[in-house]
Amino acid sequence: MNRLPGRPRAVGWKVMASTGPTAALATAAALLLAGCSGSSGGNQVEDIPAFTLDKDTVDCKAAPDGSCDQITVYATPVHMERRDKSPLLIARSVDGAPGIPLEFSSRPTQLPDGRWQLVVHLNPDRPAGVYVGALHVDLDAVAPEGKQYRGARLSYRLEVSALTASTTPLPAVVPGAAPWTEAPAGATRSGYVPVSLDVSKFSRRWKTWVLGGTDLTGPGVPALIDGQILVPQARAFGSAPGPNALALSEQDGKPQWSVTIPGERLTGVIAAGDRAIWSSVQSTTPQYVYNAYLTNRSAGTQLGSRPLTDPNDPKFWLMTGNTLYLPDRSKGQMTALNLDDLQTRWTVTAEPSPASLLPVHGYFGATLADGVVYTHSGINFRAFRDSDGGQLYDVPADGGQTLPLKLYESQTPVIADANTVLAMDRPRYVQPDAVVNAGIQALSRSDGSVRWTVRQPFRGLPVTANGVLYAANQGNRTIEARSVADGSVLWSWPMDAGDTSWQLTMVLTDTHLFVSTDQRTIAIDLATHQAVWRHAQGGWLGMTQRGTLMIMAPNFGTASAPTSLTAIDLR
Repeated sequence: MNRLPGRPRAVGWKVMASTGPTAALATAAALLLAGCSGSSGGNQVEDIPAFTLDKDTVDCKAAPDGSCDQITVYATPVHMERRDKSPLLIARSVDGAPGIPLEFSSRPTQLPDGRWQLVVHLNPDRPAGVYVGALHVDLDAVAPEGKQYRGARLSYRLEVSALTASTTPLPAVVPGAAPWTEAPAGATRSGYVPVSLDVSKFSRRWKTWVLGGTDLTGPGVPALIDGQILVPQARAFGSAPGPNALALSEQDGKPQWSVTIPGERLTGVIAAGDRAIWSSVQSTTPQYVYNAYLTNRSAGTQLGSRPLTDPNDPKFWLMTGNTLYLPDRSKGQMTALNLDDLQTRWTVTAEPSPASLLPVHGYFGATLADGVVYTHSGINFRAFRDSDGGQLYDVPADGGQTLPLKLYESQTPVIADANTVLAMDRPRYVQPDAVVNAGIQALSRSDGSVRWTVRQPFRGLPVTANGVLYAANQGNRTIEARSVADGSVLWSWPMDAGDTSWQLTMVLTDTHLFVSTDQRTIAIDLATHQAVWRHAQGGWLGMTQRGTLMIMAPNFGTASAPTSLTAIDLR
């Protein structure tokens, strides 16, 4: 599960932690699966049983990368005149206990005999410990005057065992491998790491957990660079609230440093060399304030800042060498900033103003190759000289929209080879498993002319190398290998039964393609076109320069509920 790269799994509703009266009220508000409940007051209130359950307790013992079976619970209404009223489900942890591990796999379903079927399971993807609490099954109905409905209670207990981290030294850097930040596999955004792998060597290196900030926003997409993992809007599990920028070691997953970047929330981080830039937002009256903060990577020391005029999403930023390429959606501009002082090198118009009084532009990003910066806004495709921002060409985008409210995601171009660049558009603000057509088109790098276009319900950016691009088709639930030359399908691989949606990132090597669903991560052998390895955790994927696969769980993390990061040794 994007935010992201981080979107919730589509299998059900995750329960957030509740450790006190205030948190319990917040949890109840978030988990009203069937309307609002009510009861009459008075000094003498008679309790009326609402449901009886066919079991009182559920429990499971598992490792953090293990699983617990789904549990079916039957709730029988006590009062037949209320049998059609759906149960109201509220999960709570015991005061002082860690976050709630209970998940719902579906909404309550009423059976022909009047019983309600509840499907729940305990999620062991959390630090070692014992998690206890209860699911309260209440009645969504108003009781007669002077009476109140008393719900049933299902107690849960989850015991998570500890994991042993690998102490094996990290392998050498893969020749030609680039940092994996918001620009996958470097400035070309190809998602390709030039390494051959042996599946027999795949094993978990370590797994750790991070907490979100002080609000309900969980950790953001990490940046992987030079043995370091930078996580925005996060702090180490078990640490005191306050810090919101965290650096972990690729060797063992342990914190290197944790600092506080100004602002109410960090929306992302991007890094190059010994520098990192964090995107920050602060709510003020009458509008939000956005800033970019420059730090070093050795200790997180703040080196400078720059105000932003737009809620920039760092996945569209590009940071390479000594330059940050920063799109400004509010103005349709692209700015190149010098990292030494965050001063402007050049600013160009990357998108024409829409034919509307509303200053709304599409989402777009920058890609750099051979001294040329490419941008794609969904309306047009442009190329600029990196030296001075001089425009080389400007061509209309195939299927481009000039309507001001037609917003896009994944607009960043992908370099396919010396002659071809891939551009993609997809309407923004759709459900993770929604079937919405998106366009992939191949354009000439020399003049922007369109060579071919394919329009399917693709998710995320394609990855590409060696004349083949790989795209996640949500419509037919397959990974498609297509020819860069003409866009034709070369072969495909179907999603596992029971999985619902592709996640937004893939990782490509010389021998394997790593893809993720809402349920698991899979390695597909490029020679046999078959899945040869599976890991029971899906989410955001990235690869370090030493060939370590990183998996960030779908983002449910908050200030009290953890999000996991898993490192997989591949070499």
